[in-house]
Amino acid sequence: MGFGSEGKSGLARRLVDLLRSGRLIPALRGVFWWPFYDSADLDQFFEELLRFLTGGKFDPQRINSVYMRAQVAGAMLEQRVLFVLDGFEVMQHEGAYQYGLVKNMDLLSLLEYMADPTHHQSFWVITSRVPAK
Repeated sequence: MGFGSEGKSGLARRLVDLLRSGRLIPALRGVFWWPFYDSADLDQFFEELLRFLTGGKFDPQRINSVYMRAQVAGAMLEQRVLFVLDGFEVMQHEGAYQYGLVKNMDLLSLLEYMADPTHHQSFWVITSRVPAK
C-alpha cells in the first residue's frame, strides 16, 4: 500500500522476477497479473483467471455468473502460482464509512479463501493506494 507513483507496481514486478528465477522458492507454474486500472470489469477478470488456471482448455463463458466463476477459480488453485492484483484500490470503497472495504462480495470471497494457505500453494500480491479493511 502506498501513495500514487511510489513504486508499488515496480516492487511487485521485481518480486515476480525474483520468484521466476527460482532463487527464493521452488519454481512457479506461472504468474497471473491483473491491472485493475486497465480493466475493473469482474466478468473479464474471472474469465481470464479461469483461462489462465485451465491453460485455455475451458471456456469460462460456460459459467454465466461472477459468483460461480469465483467459486470455480478458488477450487482450482492447487498449483504454485503468483497472482498480482495491481491497482486494487479500484475495487475498494474510498468513502469514509466503508473506506478500504472490497466493493464486490464475490471478489472478497475469493480473497478470503486465498488468505488461508491450507487451501493452496499460491502467492498473492495486492497493490493499492487504499489500506484494506
